[in-house]
Amino acid sequence: MSAVQGFIQRFRVQIVIGIAAMGIAMQFVRFIVPAFEIHNPAARQTIPWDSAQTLRLWRESCADCHSNQTQWPFYAYIAPFGWPVASDVHEGRDELNIDQDRRVELDEMIEVIREGEMPPGQYIMLHSDADLNKNEKDALIRGLQATYADRAED
Repeated sequence: MSAVQGFIQRFRVQIVIGIAAMGIAMQFVRFIVPAFEIHNPAARQTIPWDSAQTLRLWRESCADCHSNQTQWPFYAYIAPFGWPVASDVHEGRDELNIDQDRRVELDEMIEVIREGEMPPGQYIMLHSDADLNKNEKDALIRGLQATYADRAED
């Protein structure tokens, strides 16, 4: 083996070790950067759902981002794939978290469901059961209205 080939071989090994070290280090980012943290804080309240159907539809299409009951997929724990997942959940909880917020903006919830803004497309791509048809959307909206009628902001 020539000196050049030896150098190239050592360089390749160093590159592989460097990439592996970066991959391992990336796994710890979620413990340092709050936006990438994966957790489900304790709920401050229990929602008295009007029906089991409303609860089921909420869990399938909304709860992962808008409650403290997120079902974290396995890839959420693998950096860097989990970073956008954690970031989206934190963003969704900041907008609305039914386990923390005492009041909800019911009209806004209904509007984003009706107009197909929620759940977002990137969520539906990975969670096909969250893609509600018109009847399911209508049932969810009716259920939210019944559940939050006396608690919604005016």
